Amino acid sequence: MWRCNCGAINRSDEQSCHGCGATKADILSFDTEQLKSSCHNRLEEEHKKAEQHLAESGRRKKQAKKIGIIGGILAVIAFIVVTIVIPKIKIQKDFSRAISLLDDGYYSSAEHILDRLDDVDSLNAKKYERAVLFYEEGKYIPAVTLLERTHNYSDSEDYLIKSTNLLAENYYQQGDYLPCIRLCESKQTYPDAYHAACYCHAVELKDKEYYTEAIDFFEKAGNYLDSVELKHTCEIGEKYKQAISYMRNGGLSSAIAIFEEIGSYESSSEYLTLCKTYAKYKSYWVAKSSKYYDKTTGETSSYTASGGLNIVVKPKENGDVIFMVNEKLATLSGNVLSYSDDYWGDCTFNLSTGIERVNWGNQIIDTTYEKLEK
Repeated sequence: MWRCNCGAINRSDEQSCHGCGATKADILSFDTEQLKSSCHNRLEEEHKKAEQHLAESGRRKKQAKKIGIIGGILAVIAFIVVTIVIPKIKIQKDFSRAISLLDDGYYSSAEHILDRLDDVDSLNAKKYERAVLFYEEGKYIPAVTLLERTHNYSDSEDYLIKSTNLLAENYYQQGDYLPCIRLCESKQTYPDAYHAACYCHAVELKDKEYYTEAIDFFEKAGNYLDSVELKHTCEIGEKYKQAISYMRNGGLSSAIAIFEEIGSYESSSEYLTLCKTYAKYKSYWVAKSSKYYDKTTGETSSYTASGGLNIVVKPKENGDVIFMVNEKLATLSGNVLSYSDDYWGDCTFNLSTGIERVNWGNQIIDTTYEKLEK
């Protein structure tokens, strides 16, 4: 069988195509030259296609390489911007904000920002330069605030001492004694203004009778004016206050000892006499026996008693005296103390006889006490 160019299939004994009439000899004949030409043309075409593909591939590789290089450069630039440029811009912005706050008097807010920037060494020079300007303008608080954060840049320590001393002087002249004192102590610099401020503040405390605190500041004032003499006066004043406290609370022996020590200071002589006059009433009595008398039947009975009476005397500065019997308020008439008990009712105690009398319903109870001597 053979196939014609028209596509018809013929038997092997057929000499011409039954479809188109073409002869078998023509269809099966082989043209070598035509095949060579056809092959050559096909190879040329494939070679051109291959060259075009290589050229396109090379162009794409170059473009991809170029894009990669550009991307890498952009990534480096972005990294530098994010990690270096932007932080530097923010640091400068924050620093400028802090300077503005210092200039406007918002010191705490400015210090908060500066503390966050404290480890940025590149700002030390700017802090120093701005601090010097503040110093020259007489703005010593901003100057000190910056200078103590310059980490010893240049001669910042000298400027810090000068700014502190001038600021302390300003505080003193304005009567702000405590800020002056705290500033100097925090910077460990002690100009004349410091000792003067300590003296003036101590005098204020003395006038308010805060003697213990005043003594501390007179000590800090050293030999400034009459600090030593006033300190001694405060020491006596503090003892005087302590003696009065003892007197008010019934500690008459302690009060007497102090009043005798300080002599004629203020009303100490008067209070000494008062304490000595009433000290004899301060005592403790131990119960020995009780005698019961029934007012209805006239019967009497005796028992061994227990317990005691604690008599406390509290003189006051105006001369009045408070008497207490077992923490019950009492009044003194002659040698007899009268007081009231929540359970027993009205009671009397005779300091001469040591007998307490209780009127309890229809009974009279007399209890004999013995004074406990020290």
